[in-house]
Amino acid sequence: MSTMKLRPITQDEWIQYEWVEVTTPTDKHPVFLPGIQIVVPLNDGFVYVERTRFGDNKQRWERAMTPSS
Repeated sequence: MSTMKLRPITQDEWIQYEWVEVTTPTDKHPVFLPGIQIVVPLNDGFVYVERTRFGDNKQRWERAMTPSS
């Protein structure tokens, strides 16, 4: 069985993830767990919408659609 140890979060880690605060009243410092990994959608001229679902570990993006005439 592995144990978790508290450690400082680096700036690079902070930028890469959405973080969930799990601080309890007995903690001396704020405690966070990494949530989903932040992913930037493609920059190819299309508009993208986020389609991340519960349980995903990375953001998911899909092209936005419009009705054709």
